Amino acid sequence: MGFIDAKCPACAKAIEIPAETTEFFCPYCGSKFLRDAAYAYARMPEISTGEADLSDFIIVGTTLVSYTGTKPNVIIPSHVTIVADKAFKGNKYVSTLVIPDSVTSIGEEAFSGCTSLAKVSMSDNVVNIGDHAFNSCESLQEINFPRSLETIRRSAFYSCSSLTAALIPSSCEIGPFAFDDSQTQITRV
Repeated sequence: MGFIDAKCPACAKAIEIPAETTEFFCPYCGSKFLRDAAYAYARMPEISTGEADLSDFIIVGTTLVSYTGTKPNVIIPSHVTIVADKAFKGNKYVSTLVIPDSVTSIGEEAFSGCTSLAKVSMSDNVVNIGDHAFNSCESLQEINFPRSLETIRRSAFYSCSSLTAALIPSSCEIGPFAFDDSQTQITRV
């Protein structure tokens, strides 16, 4: 009876599976999966997520639907192209966030109410920031706006009281109330 090294496709923990077993339950999270799926998952390149665990992200296809973690420094996985509506909404733990170049769109209220979020390193390919996307991120001090940005929607940075400066591409459309209730000085570049 031999064992193969694998990773649980659900929680990403390293496990050993009996070689002759075709179905298996993860001893960490209890998820049921096929041996071949776990073996293939273990051979995938590592995905950097900062301090967060991959299991903290709920991803459907290439859309990040939700983040449930409590780590302060988070890197969104590099295969994500869309951050869905309300994906991080109300998360009180995230303080720094890296949005990779694979991301092109940030949904409505995606980071709304993330009161500890202080720094965002944004993808060079984001074209749309949705309504209320960073609304009430009162600790937000630093965010880069890429040249690719076409639209900052309604109230996207409303009540971001610590955000004092924003360099925004001159071609970017800024929706109503996008920076209201904040001290943000907007400079077009």
